[in-house]
Amino acid sequence: MKITNKILFILSFLCCNYSTIFAQTDLENQDLKGKIKSVSTTVYRTSMKEGKVKLRGISQIQESSFNKAGYMVSTAYQINSLSLGEGPKRKIVYKLDKDNQLLKKTNYKDAVETMSTEYLYKKEQLAATKYLEGEELLGREFYTYDDNENKLSSNSTNPDGNSLQKMEFTYTKDNKLASSQKYKGEALVAYTKYEYPSKKEEKIIDLDTETEEETMTSYTIKTYDANHNCLSSIEYTPDGTIEKKHLNQYNKQGDMTLRQVFGADGKEEAYNYVRYEYRYDKKGNWTQQVEFLKNGNSLDAVQREIVYYK
Repeated sequence: MKITNKILFILSFLCCNYSTIFAQTDLENQDLKGKIKSVSTTVYRTSMKEGKVKLRGISQIQESSFNKAGYMVSTAYQINSLSLGEGPKRKIVYKLDKDNQLLKKTNYKDAVETMSTEYLYKKEQLAATKYLEGEELLGREFYTYDDNENKLSSNSTNPDGNSLQKMEFTYTKDNKLASSQKYKGEALVAYTKYEYPSKKEEKIIDLDTETEEETMTSYTIKTYDANHNCLSSIEYTPDGTIEKKHLNQYNKQGDMTLRQVFGADGKEEAYNYVRYEYRYDKKGNWTQQVEFLKNGNSLDAVQREIVYYK
């Protein structure tokens, strides 16, 4: 049970994060500009005093390092809480080959190795991953692709090779995601279809897994700007009634400046309102982000120190 629960958690996270890691550098995926050597991030709790933001205790710290090609080679982080104090110091080290393909990821807690993940390739495509805790095998995950390099399936197995979770995907003629199905064992537990009414719209349809016919349970329509930033995400019931509406705004740098959420009654959810303010360096990367609530009070402030290769 210990192994099964652990492997399901890490597979659900890692599968999404490494399925397209080689299409772009890590810097591009994080929308960071320039030849960056490292990024040190500190998250502060804040308060307002005489209309100004005051930095209080540190809630999170993180430092990520990149090679000259823009791929992450390590990241160290610590999460603190008011009740428990300083959390453990964690680190992840990435081993890359000469083409910057990820070969191994090793996790550490307070300088002690806790877990590692090995990545295996076939014709430059990720074919399998193996998860280890020391020398103990936790599980594996296997992947298949079509001729256009779209992922067709991922299958997570326990150490004995029995399937724990499987994902299957289909695509449109222009290689956009058309459907995804999630299985646990032999049981279908999630079924989603995707439609694209226009270049800037995406319709996500959730289907009932308990019926033989494809019965819609809800759907979401998302709209995007020219930079593929999500402008709106509206959740509907099958009869077209709005359940929830998410609206976002962005600045010219492409960073989110406002997030608003509206309920089924059309009223704004004040507790979900967040406004963001930024400071930028000469490369166009933000070095400070401050969050503000609906009532004007500050929430968190994030400061980044960015070191560039010369």
